[in-house]
Amino acid sequence: MNLSLRIANYITRYAPSRKKIETYLTKKKCQNIEKLLHDIGYNESLMIDMWMRTFIVTGKGKREMIQKLSKKEFPKELITLKITAHESEITDWEENKSQIFHQRDILLSRGKSKQFVMMTLVGKYPYFRDEIR
Repeated sequence: MNLSLRIANYITRYAPSRKKIETYLTKKKCQNIEKLLHDIGYNESLMIDMWMRTFIVTGKGKREMIQKLSKKEFPKELITLKITAHESEITDWEENKSQIFHQRDILLSRGKSKQFVMMTLVGKYPYFRDEIR
């Protein structure tokens, strides 16, 4: 299989950081990494935007997003910039309300106490502490 096709498949499948791609290409013994990334149109900002969208939809908090993106080896400056850009979506009650209520209902149906449910949800969604109570 052509190397550029392998890289395109890798990018599509994992949405990796530039550092992760460079590590992958080094393992594949690629000679001209910068030119190859430029030719296929790799954009690290786009990759982190895709991850941010996934994390927002799944209700991850800022701290968890930062941790996961750091683990994926995205630059800290870019992570901070994207978190700031998506701040309003992360802390929007209307955006997260249905998911929080759904999780609350699941925990209550499993016989968990109201205190346990509240502590769990407040831990996961610290921005909505007042709304959850």
